[in-house]
Amino acid sequence: MFFILVTANLIKIIEILIEKFIFFVQPKWKIATDYPGSGNTRNIGGETNIDKLVNGKGIFAKYGEDIFDDYWMNYYNASDAEHAGIGKSRYHDLASYVEYLREQGKRSKVFDK
Repeated sequence: MFFILVTANLIKIIEILIEKFIFFVQPKWKIATDYPGSGNTRNIGGETNIDKLVNGKGIFAKYGEDIFDDYWMNYYNASDAEHAGIGKSRYHDLASYVEYLREQGKRSKVFDK
């Protein structure tokens, strides 16, 4: 166990460092990205741009929650695709997802705008 002595001067420095908090709440689909949060999982990635986070302007925001849900519920990384017996990933970003839908005859009217 160790202790840190906190002086009045250090407290002033700490107060200066943390004076500007931004609190926001957005649904996941409005701040998600179209790529995983890490390279070897199916974790949904999130926006890193503060303005896009605060204002809910992620890539799926203009397409809606249904597109977000379909995209991520059917997303397979390379390892998952192999284990599921489908060969390779069906898509890896929103553009290849749109192409995948087109190939399947499922093109969403959302993308025709």
